[in-house]
Amino acid sequence: MPFITITNNWCHHIRAMITSDQVFYEQNKVGSLVAAGGSVGLPGPVGLNIAAGGMTGNVEERSKIHTVKLQDPGWTQIDAGRKVRMSYFKGQKSYVTIEL
Repeated sequence: MPFITITNNWCHHIRAMITSDQVFYEQNKVGSLVAAGGSVGLPGPVGLNIAAGGMTGNVEERSKIHTVKLQDPGWTQIDAGRKVRMSYFKGQKSYVTIEL
């Protein structure tokens, strides 16, 4: 686990907390989209018309989105002139909150 070092150079204690947000989806819909078209014709005594087309793609829809704030059980108090190492999860965005 990576860590961050917080040094308190202030004349009083401070508090710090690491939080991270995680998004959960209750319903995921994944599908494929396929479309095709064509045209063949002889519109007149001299003309000839031939056309073709096609398309494929993926469709993804998410609904019932929830954002959950994950945090350690409380604040960490850092006394004046002290250092503290705090760890966080590598695969998630994490935020440091410092209270003076």
